[in-house]
Amino acid sequence: MLTRLSGSERLAVSPSWSPDGAWICYASDRSGNLDLWKRPLLGGDEVQLTATPQRETQPAWAPDGRKIAFAVRGRDGGIFLVPSDGGRPVRVTTFGANPSWSPDGQTLAFDWNGGVYLVPYVGGEPRLIAAGTSATPHTVWSPDGARIVFWNRTQGDLLSMTLADGETTPLGLIPAGEEVSGLSWSADGQWLLFSRGSFGGNKDLWRVEVDPLSGKPLGEPERLTLSSSDDVQCRISADGMKIAYTAQQVERHLWSFSRDPQTGRISGKPERISRVGERNYYPAVSPDGQTLVWTSQNAGQGMVYYQRLGGGEQRKLTSERGRGIREVGASFAPDGTQIAYSSTVGGSYQLWRMPSLDSVALQLTRTQQPVRDTQTAWSPDGESIAFYSNRSGNWDIWAIAPAGAGEPQPLTDWESNEVYPAWSPDSSQLAFVSDHEGNPDLWILDLRTNQVRPAVQHPAEEGPAAWSPDGRWFYFSSNRSGEFNIWKMPASGGEPVQVTDFEDSASNLPETALFTKFAVTSNRLIVPLESRQGGIYVLESFAPP
Repeated sequence: MLTRLSGSERLAVSPSWSPDGAWICYASDRSGNLDLWKRPLLGGDEVQLTATPQRETQPAWAPDGRKIAFAVRGRDGGIFLVPSDGGRPVRVTTFGANPSWSPDGQTLAFDWNGGVYLVPYVGGEPRLIAAGTSATPHTVWSPDGARIVFWNRTQGDLLSMTLADGETTPLGLIPAGEEVSGLSWSADGQWLLFSRGSFGGNKDLWRVEVDPLSGKPLGEPERLTLSSSDDVQCRISADGMKIAYTAQQVERHLWSFSRDPQTGRISGKPERISRVGERNYYPAVSPDGQTLVWTSQNAGQGMVYYQRLGGGEQRKLTSERGRGIREVGASFAPDGTQIAYSSTVGGSYQLWRMPSLDSVALQLTRTQQPVRDTQTAWSPDGESIAFYSNRSGNWDIWAIAPAGAGEPQPLTDWESNEVYPAWSPDSSQLAFVSDHEGNPDLWILDLRTNQVRPAVQHPAEEGPAAWSPDGRWFYFSSNRSGEFNIWKMPASGGEPVQVTDFEDSASNLPETALFTKFAVTSNRLIVPLESRQGGIYVLESFAPP
């Protein structure tokens, strides 16, 4: 039996069971922004637990039932505790998200910028135990507290870590082109529940039987849901008979903002560009500023589309290939006709080149899971296609000749993760995002000297960058204002200035800018924006077959 637990609010997310299974705590925007609420499972009034201007989310009920850990997003964020009957929150850490309790209730696991940390619930110095996942790990403890399981996007799999020695083991549960958006371990240790689906697409709930001691799968995963919603943030009740999860509807579209090439600022009323699919992102524009390519996700597929800016039909660049195929990270050659992109049609992400729109694609790289080559950036001089790949075990920037002659060559070789390459207009510099110093910052590789220097460093997260076509301005995404927005600075250096305000409710825009690529033309800024609606559902009579 499936029951909707949350009320009529626009968004309710992140359910957490009380240890006795009588209550569920979750985050709801019914008061105007995300606060924590709890609701009795058998009926009754909801109880509001937090009420601040901040965004409280991701609650995790402690094993003793007396307190709830949660995360605060934006400024003055981190991990907090609040009494389960309500009261004044206490701050545990100054950073972090997605807290998860150890079974003995003494330690919290949480994640930040792709790393997994442990901290005593009474406070203290967080200890990094896993780094470089390049995603939200969704960390979950084994019932005996001996190990954790988490999602590692860099390796493309769920990993099981033994806490005593830090040894990790891939579980082999996630196919190429898919990602994880939730994890839960049953109290008896026999079942792992997880939310799984294509990158950027809807997720379904899956379970797999595991060995309680080793955490290794004992069989093949079994799908539990198949719906048009995005089923994420799953949690198994203590008695193992019920699942609480978030079922949400997500829309992502591309929006165009007028840009003044002299001042670099945007003005006027924005225009929604994309009209196909449910989720649209990774925009790239031809050098003449006339043609847009991007990935559109619909019904399990992620396909590359294109259209002429200023009007025209939105057309699929590649042919139908079946559910689950994903094509991402397209970019134009300087001639404005050739396209490079990444596709899972061969089983893993590989690079392809299309000599002209609607022509036959030619394969540039060959990989096998878990190796993935993705997010192309064609140099303005036409000599090289940059991309990022986990060929070396972590994400690095690589390059290959457009003709596909020879093997790809690494441009970075740090042990950290380097992603989202972006060329300067003269092809002399390559910007990229790196967690080299623990936080996602922007760095620039000077190809003339082979020297790397920091371009933007800040305690917040910095996302992908793009130069303006005339080379005057350097744009990047950052959540230093509390939510992701686009910022600019002179390409020669200077103080960054915020150019968008996606937190302004009066703008009538979707509420979230994605941590992903955007595009800059001579007179436009094209940004993917996201809106969500969703509620908490309970699937009852969940039990092993």
